[in-house]
Order: sequence, then structure tokens, then C-alpha cells
Amino acid sequence: MNEFLNGFGNIALIVAAAVAVIALAAAVYAIKTAFGPLGVVLKWLFAYAPGNEAVAGISYGARMLAWAAVVAAVVWLLYQWS
Repeated sequence: MNEFLNGFGNIALIVAAAVAVIALAAAVYAIKTAFGPLGVVLKWLFAYAPGNEAVAGISYGARMLAWAAVVAAVVWLLYQWS
């Protein structure tokens, strides 16, 4: 009987580890799904892709406009909260 209980404890430990791994995978999936679009926007804001100079210039200008909008929004929020 003692051997059976020891075996049951090992099985419970394996099941607990499997459930923990599944929960971690679910959490990572949920986070990547929720914040995926934000990651794409941040990559676009920080990235510079050399290539066609006209496209690179337009992309650079759009990034600067986006950064200006972000800074303006932060300043406006800080001003409103003070």
C-alpha cells in the first residue's frame, strides 16, 4: 500500500507540472494575442528599413508624426491631470 501511495504522489506531481506548463502556455498565448498589435506598432516606430529612399523618407516622416502625436498626447494628459 505504501508503494501505491508513493506512486500516486509521483503521478500527482507529473500532472501538476503538466497543468502548470499548459497554464503558462495559455498565458503566453493570451499576452501575445492581446499585445501583438502594440508590438507591430512599436516595431514600426523604432525600425528603419533601408531600401528605396522615397519609401524610407515617407516612412520616416510618418514615424516622426506618430512620435509627435504620442508626445502631444502624453503632455496633454499630464496637463489635464495637474
